[in-house]
Amino acid sequence: MQALLAAHRAVRSAAKTPEGIRVTLRPGFPITAEEAAADINRVLVEAGLAVHRLEPARASLEERFLEITSRLGVAA
Repeated sequence: MQALLAAHRAVRSAAKTPEGIRVTLRPGFPITAEEAAADINRVLVEAGLAVHRLEPARASLEERFLEITSRLGVAA
């Protein structure tokens, strides 16, 4: 399933977690996250996989802070 997800044009990464599989979308992709989720769901179902739930996850404040400050270090 991870290989199938990783091959999707909107997916940057797919990683197994204790809760399931966490998919990270490519930033700036020309379709919305909702459209990408619907298309990913379609691809999985067409491959014969049962999808029980798709749930958007937002980065925590700490994750956003680290993302921003780590980019600042690279730019300097």
